Amino acid sequence: MSTVVLYAAISLDGKLARPDGALDWLPQIQPEGEDYGYGEFYAGVDALVMGRKTFDQVLTFGSWPHTDRPCYVFSHHTLPTLPISSSIQRVCEPVPDWLAQMERAGFERIWLVGGGQLAADFFTAGRVDELILTLVPEVLGEGIALFAGPAASSWQLVQQQSLAGGLIQLHYQRKS
Repeated sequence: MSTVVLYAAISLDGKLARPDGALDWLPQIQPEGEDYGYGEFYAGVDALVMGRKTFDQVLTFGSWPHTDRPCYVFSHHTLPTLPISSSIQRVCEPVPDWLAQMERAGFERIWLVGGGQLAADFFTAGRVDELILTLVPEVLGEGIALFAGPAASSWQLVQQQSLAGGLIQLHYQRKS
């Protein structure tokens, strides 16, 4: 069975982004050589999955950063035909059906990049196995909530780490 990991930065009040999807509240400057564990995490994932709004947000960052991994974008609309990457595929089926395909294809660890609605769909399907949340010392007030109506679940803290800039990374596994 594939392991789905939601790896994301969140504000102190549990927001993934501002109401319009903006991420301007995230730290822009990292100390020299600091990636907050991202490199190690990314090396351990086989594929990425994200919603259309998150995909559009990533496109604003410049060149596509994930050319070395397959990326699946849940969207009911056609994706732009920009010369982004051949690794990007659109998905329009239910989460459980898509995950069954990924498991048959041999994907072991899948990064659930976001956003809020897609995360809620994965939670509702009971298919988020790990949470790696980097808590950023900002309160947004309004925004896209991490937990927007998911089914109730219990989690066990397996690791916590203080990071530069007052950030804290929390790693949880779903209790069985």
